[in-house]
Amino acid sequence: VDALAMERLTPHPYVMNVHGFCGVSVMTERGTDDIARLVSHLSPRNKLDLARKVSKSIAAVHEIDGRDKPVALVHNDINVSNFFWGR
Repeated sequence: VDALAMERLTPHPYVMNVHGFCGVSVMTERGTDDIARLVSHLSPRNKLDLARKVSKSIAAVHEIDGRDKPVALVHNDINVSNFFWGR
């Protein structure tokens, strides 16, 4: 399910591109670093910009079937290690 959802979200600028999946394995583009390691080095303004981008990526997941549709995906384990710094 995760891979199928990610594939549908690939065009979103704040969601990693999926290049392939099989069974429980997913091949995505490589994030350059995890956000948890970068946050302490960011200015307050950059932290705010990062929070905005993270919220947009979560919103994209919740709106996978469209804004007027009920939320199709729910997650209970969102934490900073789920996010990567990309291009």
